[in-house]
Amino acid sequence: MIQLAEWQWLVFALAAITGAFVIRSAFFVSVSLAATVVGGVIWYDPTVPVLFQLMMFGMLILVGVAVSQYVVKPPSEAELAAESAESEEQAADPVELIGRVCAVSTDIVNGFGEVLIDDKAWRVRGEDAVRGEQVEIIGIDGVDRALLIVEKAE
Repeated sequence: MIQLAEWQWLVFALAAITGAFVIRSAFFVSVSLAATVVGGVIWYDPTVPVLFQLMMFGMLILVGVAVSQYVVKPPSEAELAAESAESEEQAADPVELIGRVCAVSTDIVNGFGEVLIDDKAWRVRGEDAVRGEQVEIIGIDGVDRALLIVEKAE
């Protein structure tokens, strides 16, 4: 006969909460909470039959999903459209900015500062420069695509 120990339920809960963070799913949060509760019950009373453990686990998931329908509100269409447009703009703009010359809006100190391009502030990395000085965008940081690499314009 199969026996499920409390540590197995808690490991399953840890895996489910990891999945919830990766996938951003309220369902996995429900699974994680249900597995944690069942693991706690088994820790308290290890003689609970496996069939009862599985039934309790299933019922707790159903309760969690039902509760999450009232607690977790899906984003509105306007929010989704704004987020999509913002992410597309952020992803497309940096490449198009290479080669442009612009003025420093916040002093570049210790290699970091800001420039203002089309009413949008961009973080930059490059030689130290004072506000108003002209810099040319020569690249994009490979890790943080919102960080532009600049050098003083000639």
